[in-house]
Amino acid sequence: MIRLISHRKTFRTLAIACATLLVGLAGLTGAVSPASAAAPTISGYVQGASPFIAMVRVTNVPLSKVSNVSFGVQARPGTVSQAIGANYTLSYLTAHNYVDAPNSAVTVPVYGLYDGFANTVSLRLTGPRSYSQNLTATVTTTTWVAASRPGYADPQYSDRQAIVPRDANIKLGYSFFMLKTWTSGATPVVMDTDGYVRWVGTDGNGDIGSTFVGNDFYVGAGNKMRRIGLDGVVTTAADLSATSFFNFHHNVDPGRDGLLLELDRADRIESDIIEVNLQGRILRKWDMVKIFADAMVAGGDNPAGFVDISKDWFHNNSSTYWKAKDQLVISSRENFVAGVDYNTGKLKWLLGDPNKLWHQYSSLAALALTVPAGGTYPIGQHALSFTTDGQLMLFDNGLSSWWHSPAGDDHSGAAKPRRYKLDLRAKTATETWSFTHAGDIYSPICSSVYQSGASYLIDYASDNWGQVRLVGIDSADRVAFEYVIPGADQTRGWNALPIHIEALSYK
Repeated sequence: MIRLISHRKTFRTLAIACATLLVGLAGLTGAVSPASAAAPTISGYVQGASPFIAMVRVTNVPLSKVSNVSFGVQARPGTVSQAIGANYTLSYLTAHNYVDAPNSAVTVPVYGLYDGFANTVSLRLTGPRSYSQNLTATVTTTTWVAASRPGYADPQYSDRQAIVPRDANIKLGYSFFMLKTWTSGATPVVMDTDGYVRWVGTDGNGDIGSTFVGNDFYVGAGNKMRRIGLDGVVTTAADLSATSFFNFHHNVDPGRDGLLLELDRADRIESDIIEVNLQGRILRKWDMVKIFADAMVAGGDNPAGFVDISKDWFHNNSSTYWKAKDQLVISSRENFVAGVDYNTGKLKWLLGDPNKLWHQYSSLAALALTVPAGGTYPIGQHALSFTTDGQLMLFDNGLSSWWHSPAGDDHSGAAKPRRYKLDLRAKTATETWSFTHAGDIYSPICSSVYQSGASYLIDYASDNWGQVRLVGIDSADRVAFEYVIPGADQTRGWNALPIHIEALSYK
C-alpha cells in the first residue's frame, strides 16, 4: 500500500514564525513610515531551506481586497536567461499556511534567487476592482557550497568554464535545466543557460532518478519517492517499502498515465519498470526478465544464456512512452532499445548493434530494426525521448557491452546525440540527425539529450571521465552556450533535463 506522508504544514508554520521575528531587516526597501502605515509593506525576510529560497513577509495586507500575490527575481546584468517569477492565489497561500490573517500578513516563498548576491525582488498584490500594489526588496543571499566527497575531487558548479558564453543572438526554447546528481549534498541542481545555479534540492542526496512535473521535483530515495516543491518543502509522494522494489537506479521518465520508475527488485538488477501516478499509486509493472524470456521461448530459443539474473544482463537506464504506437520504449545499455506493448507487455521490436550477443538468437533477431546505409546503430545509449515530430531521440554513448559476449562494436570515442525515424512496417530506423561536436568527445556512460521547443540540451556527463560538459543548441545546431565543470564526473550531472520554472502558477 502506498503511504502518503507530509511535513508541509509544520515547515511552513516555522517559516512564517521565523519571518515574523525578522521584521525590519536591513537592506529592504518599502520600510513603514507614519504616512503610509496602512499600506502593504515588506517587513523582512529569512532564508528558506537553501540560499536560493527566501521567505519574504508582507504586512498591512488588506486580505479582503487581495486575490493574488506574485513575485519576480530580477535577472543579473548581462544575462540572457528569463527572469524567474510566479503567481500565487491567496487561497493557495492560505491553504499552505502562508497567510497570517490575524496580523494581516502574508509570507511569500520566493525562489530562483542567485546565491552570494544582492537580489532585487519585486512583489505585486492584485485583486478584483483593479486593486494593485507593487513592492520591491533587496534580498541578499549566502553562497551555496556543494558537498565534498572524501578521497575525490571537490568541484563546485560555480567553477564552470564558459567554452562558449551564452550567445544572446541564438534563441533557445528553455532558460533552465535540472542536473541529476547524487553527490552534491542536494539533488537535483538547477542551472540557468547563463551558467548560474538557481535552485538546489532541499532534502540532501537521493538516488539518481528524478524529474520535474507540474510545479514539483520528484526524486527517488531508496524505496520512497520524494516530492520537493520550489519553496523547499519536502513530502513523500510514493512509499514502496511494502513492495520488493527499491533503488531508483537511473531515471524517472514520463509515462502514459504517470511516471515511469526504474527500480531494482529483490535479486533482480535494473530490469524492472513500474508506472505510478503523482499520488504514488502503482498503475502497472513491466518485468524485463519475464518479457524477454517469454519472447525467446515463443521464438524457439532457450533464454538462459541471455536472460541471466546473476549479472546486470539488461541494465535499464531510460524509458519513455511512444504515444503514436501506445508502447513503452526502453533503453537497455547492454543490448538495444526495445519497444513493448504498453498494455500486454509483449515485445514488439528491437534497435541495436547486430554484432552483440542478442542478435545471435533468432527469436530476437526477428524483431530487429535495420538502420539504412549512412546511419549508425545506437550503442550503450541513454536518455530516450520522442521529439515533437514523433522521432526517437537518444544519446549514443557508443560503449560496447560489459556483461555479454560478443560485446559488439565500440564508437565511444565519438559519443553524440542521434535521432531516428522508426518505421515498424518496413522494420527500419532511419537516422535523421546527429550532432557532431567540434572535436570528438569521449563520454562512454550516462549523458543525455532532450528537446525543448526547437532547441536541445546536451549533457556529456562523463567527458573523458573527468568533467561534465553542457551544450545548448538551436534547431540549426548553432551553439548557444557550452560550459565545462572541471573535475565533476557523472555523479554531479549524469543527466540534464530542460525545465520551465520562469512563470509558474499556484492555485
